[in-house]
Amino acid sequence: NEGVQTSNSGDSHQFKFISRAILAGYTASNVDVRTSGYDCIIDYKDILYKIQVKGRGVTSENSISFKGRARGGQGIDHKHKTNQGKRITHEDCDIYASVDKGTGICYLIPMKWVDEKIPPNKSDEHKDKIHLDELEEFKENWNVFEEKKYF
Repeated sequence: NEGVQTSNSGDSHQFKFISRAILAGYTASNVDVRTSGYDCIIDYKDILYKIQVKGRGVTSENSISFKGRARGGQGIDHKHKTNQGKRITHEDCDIYASVDKGTGICYLIPMKWVDEKIPPNKSDEHKDKIHLDELEEFKENWNVFEEKKYF
């Protein structure tokens, strides 16, 4: 079942990120409410950060999309505007974590930085992605929580 596999894959990326965060010395926890705008939280110096986790497959293009997945399934009108994927912004989460499916490499991308790069009100389907070359400073940057300019 493709839908079950998609859900399981998403969960595995979340758990991979959480385990990596714990190994990096952070207090991290899964969010069990699937309709929240974020997947886990990190407690760093008594501040809670909301993290949205997305997996990247080994065949993914060399960019990260900041648009959520459209909803579908039996009985769901996937063309209705309420079921379309929307652009994720800093109002949804503080950090967008992209986890490589094969290697486990994590990009910890501050959403305020993304919103400056791709203003949400100017976003369209062609500009919801940022190439990995532009995200190099966030690759395995577990010190991003120290950089107050992003929060």
